[in-house]
Amino acid sequence: MPPSVLLLTLTPNSDVDRERLARALPQLAGEDPALAIVSSAGPTVTIGAAGEQHLEIVVDRLRREFSVAASVDTPRVAYREAIRGTGDAERKCARPIGGRGQDAHVRVRVSPAPAWSGCAFAEHLGPDRLPDRLVEAIRGAVHEAAATGIATSHPLDACVELCGGSYDVADSSPDDFRQAATDALRDAVRQAQSLIIEPVMRIEIQTTAEWMPIVLNAITARARRPRPIVESGGPARTIRAHLPLARLIGVAAELRDRTGGRASTTMTLATYWESNDDRDGDDGSSPVREPLRPRPHPRISAVAVPEPSDDLRDF
Repeated sequence: MPPSVLLLTLTPNSDVDRERLARALPQLAGEDPALAIVSSAGPTVTIGAAGEQHLEIVVDRLRREFSVAASVDTPRVAYREAIRGTGDAERKCARPIGGRGQDAHVRVRVSPAPAWSGCAFAEHLGPDRLPDRLVEAIRGAVHEAAATGIATSHPLDACVELCGGSYDVADSSPDDFRQAATDALRDAVRQAQSLIIEPVMRIEIQTTAEWMPIVLNAITARARRPRPIVESGGPARTIRAHLPLARLIGVAAELRDRTGGRASTTMTLATYWESNDDRDGDDGSSPVREPLRPRPHPRISAVAVPEPSDDLRDF
């Protein structure tokens, strides 16, 4: 299933539209695995999609097929939180309630995981393991905290291992273990050094020699030193480049307007980079060829990302 690289928030215009949207989105998501219902808070709903064109199709279907009237926000990039290395932390929760102590002790270890893999939870407690109800409380707390981000407001991709803990038969409660697990996870992620990663797209534009200068200007305006690859075959021209998605929002519509529809644009996810101003795919190294490997640069980090497919290695 393609990851949701763009998010869009919809606000129904009326209660009737809210009910229509609530019925329509599960149906569309069932037909389209790339469409995700990310959150539903109050009157607004946030969806995730594989790109701008995908979002346009979904919004158009909601209006045409389901008669949903809603205001639509500007699409925004679905950033992720990752970690540079490993981290270990333990926390205890001991607080008196009604004269009795509520005791919980949790130890967790975190390590990097592939981008967009989410939070993988595992337990390795040995023979003196915690009761199932407490392990499930810890699991739930870890997934809940990771879904909203630990050091950032973006979902966390990491492997989380429950590797230790203790409890009091009389005084321990699931709520205390949830609190201890959340605190331990935050400490471990802080120790592992969290970072924000962003999707880098492989963009391919088909046009003719007449319109190629306009296309190249649109691409070069989105990066400091872009190195697009231009292929020619008769009057046809193909321009390929790698750029962060944040710099490509709106480029397809811009090219349609400036060329009168004589430039077709396709974008696919290539990899994830650490999100900062130094990494925009324009330094001569393809993000597909070298996905976030360690380099002698203080702002380049080693984050596990999916290996590129063979058809992208040449770019």
